[in-house]
Amino acid sequence: MPSPNKIKFQLDSWVPVYWAVLLLTIPLKPLACILVSITVHELFHFLAAKILKIPVISIKIHVLRIKMTVNNMSNLQEMICALAGPLGGFFLAGIFHKYPLLSLCALLHSVFNLIPLYPLDGGRAMCSLIGLLFPREKSEWLCRLFQWMILSLLFAACLYGSYRYHTGAPLFLLTVIILQIKIPCKENFIGVQ
Repeated sequence: MPSPNKIKFQLDSWVPVYWAVLLLTIPLKPLACILVSITVHELFHFLAAKILKIPVISIKIHVLRIKMTVNNMSNLQEMICALAGPLGGFFLAGIFHKYPLLSLCALLHSVFNLIPLYPLDGGRAMCSLIGLLFPREKSEWLCRLFQWMILSLLFAACLYGSYRYHTGAPLFLLTVIILQIKIPCKENFIGVQ
């Protein structure tokens, strides 16, 4: 195990390819705003862990997410760390008058991350809150039940919107993306995303 002061950094091999494709397909200004929004979001997660004196073991950058591996956290610590990322985005949204595109990216990123589906930040915070309020045996079951209810509501809303407003492909695609969200057991994750 690495020393508490040494953090192991890893980069998924597909990340450079992914960002090269993004550079070729998305204009530089919006791409820079997305990158700043993601960086501030993850930095707030990291700072929350450091303030709470939670040792960060490793940081792995994947194509679609960044995962910090930490030692075990209490439910309260996990809830604070999970909500810190969106807080960083709301902080960026506060500078709207100077950087409107950056603010919009940060706001959308934060709102999306607050959807109460695990492993998104909202899902982590919600499962941690349930863990604080109920005994362990009951909290795991309640967390899964709540996750499936939210997933079902999102799926139904996408199908209804697709039918009602004749949007077809975009909402159908969103429905497929929602169905790809896995609801893992919280015990399989020791980290902040």
